[in-house]
Amino acid sequence: MKKYLVILMIVIVVASCAKDQPLETFGCKDINAANNDVNANFHDSTCSYLYVTEYELYKYENKTWDPLFDDLFVKDNADIKIEISATDDFSVLQFGSNDIEDADPDSSHFWTAPDQFRLTNTTWYWRMHDDDDLSFTDGDDFMDQGTFNAVKNGNGIYVEGTSDNGQTKIRIYYDVR
Repeated sequence: MKKYLVILMIVIVVASCAKDQPLETFGCKDINAANNDVNANFHDSTCSYLYVTEYELYKYENKTWDPLFDDLFVKDNADIKIEISATDDFSVLQFGSNDIEDADPDSSHFWTAPDQFRLTNTTWYWRMHDDDDLSFTDGDDFMDQGTFNAVKNGNGIYVEGTSDNGQTKIRIYYDVR
């Protein structure tokens, strides 16, 4: 009996000295997912991603969109176009909109995403311009640009991108799938 008591005490001492093992925390470990769990230590394939559905230009404080024509002729609203790229040189576009002819700077303007691409946890670049279809002008007056990161700054419905000068704001709407 004494022998069993000694063995039992040795087992208790050894067991009490063992380090606490961390519990497995299941979750999505993909940094590009909307539900990335930085505390997860076991990937469970429950990741959800953001897919672009719509674009909105909803604020532009500089009302002179076409300075050449505003000074020389009757005030002309811009024929706005917006582009989204994963690179700051816009060498590969994820989205290039159609023109919205004579866009009113006091109204919101929407474009549907023909390609509902997945947003990744990176900085995305956007720019907009006035796409004049006149051969004697440059035809592409730069208006504004900015950046956004939907994975870090999205609110579950859209992410807002503010231009570098703070005058223009766009919204990128997305579905979580």
